[in-house]
Amino acid sequence: MHCEPLEVSSFPALPTPSTSAIFVVTALQRTEPSQHVKSRWSLQNNEECLLMHHYVQVLASWFDVLDPAQHFARVVPHRAAQCVPLQQAIFALSARHLSRISDMNPYISDQYFKRCIDLLMPVVNETQAIIEEDILCAMVCLRLLEELDVPLSGCDNQRHLKGIQVLVNAQERSAATAGGLSQAAFWAGLHQEMFMAFITQRPVAQALLSHCNIDRTCSPADDCTWVYRIMVNFADVLTFCYGPALDPRSSPGVNKGLRRKAQWDQLTRYTREWHESHPPHFSPTYSASPAPGDIFPSIYFHLPIQVTASLYYHVSCILLAIHNPALHQELPSSSATILHLRTAARALHALDTTVRENVRALCGIALCNPWLAPAMTMTSTALTMCGEHFCDVGREEQDGMMWLLVKNEEKHGWPTGTAQKYLKRVWGWEGEG
Repeated sequence: MHCEPLEVSSFPALPTPSTSAIFVVTALQRTEPSQHVKSRWSLQNNEECLLMHHYVQVLASWFDVLDPAQHFARVVPHRAAQCVPLQQAIFALSARHLSRISDMNPYISDQYFKRCIDLLMPVVNETQAIIEEDILCAMVCLRLLEELDVPLSGCDNQRHLKGIQVLVNAQERSAATAGGLSQAAFWAGLHQEMFMAFITQRPVAQALLSHCNIDRTCSPADDCTWVYRIMVNFADVLTFCYGPALDPRSSPGVNKGLRRKAQWDQLTRYTREWHESHPPHFSPTYSASPAPGDIFPSIYFHLPIQVTASLYYHVSCILLAIHNPALHQELPSSSATILHLRTAARALHALDTTVRENVRALCGIALCNPWLAPAMTMTSTALTMCGEHFCDVGREEQDGMMWLLVKNEEKHGWPTGTAQKYLKRVWGWEGEG
């Protein structure tokens, strides 16, 4: 389907990667305040103050879900004072988000966006340049803006996601574990790439995963390593579900079905081992079955990083259940016997049970941590993907899921209109007013 461009798309677009060339983006070099770049730590007017405050208090947490040190909230505003493209990206993002949850004029965001792009264009395609983490942070901000723009554009062009792919791929191989803002920006960009891969049902860009030189075992480690482990495992799950089949040369003499079953077993085993081995504080601080009058379980966590790890765990379980090779062997053919049909029905019932259990857990996590936007957005995506598994659960539970989508858009500005329409059609609500 053709997607009409946004008004802001008339502004110069950043180049996207191609098979013939890799664009390397250079930085606007930061300098000390006493040198050529004048610090803009003191903002110019009330509007800039409002936008920066909204970024620090609300939007930075979207990026800091993987970072206990909160570099996007604590460090990025300081960097923005001396990196004008980063500052303009922050203003554009904040203005767009406020236009989604309040009556702010969307044109304000367009103006800041144009200024940001105009500043970035001169530093594009300068090969032989050193990648600057400030520019990667700006691109991460622009990518979130792009996601929020979907209701205006009617589609997601993923222009800035491609820019992130280029920038992340050009980072030093140690960026994933380098510490500081460099590490925070790397994982924030990779998190966005993984989320979009989940939405569009495709593998994560393998060039980006090659930078993830982390300890993949389940041995004791710091909190960041534990969440990185389940993230990279989730990327492996996406590759298994939506990527090309394994090369037969990797396992000569073994048929395709057995190779795929072995890969599924390995992913399932690691997912289970991660869940059983993670530190105690990665478990909920409190969890309980739905109380009378409630629909979903109560699941509370201590910190955002633990919420995020749990989200990746549950969506991994969902995808592995849906793409279990044994399940597809049970599906009947046109000549199936009654026995085959009953066997298939039992397999589908077991699938429904697993998917529903994990989706309900996601809903409980999102509703008990409503201040954490990424929890709501990940859950909204899982709800949409798994809607067909809730066709016969009863109207009350469907109402609860639809309410979660509506609240996600009202509170966080995340576009869920398309998801709501899809679920209404799947659940047979289309004729309702």
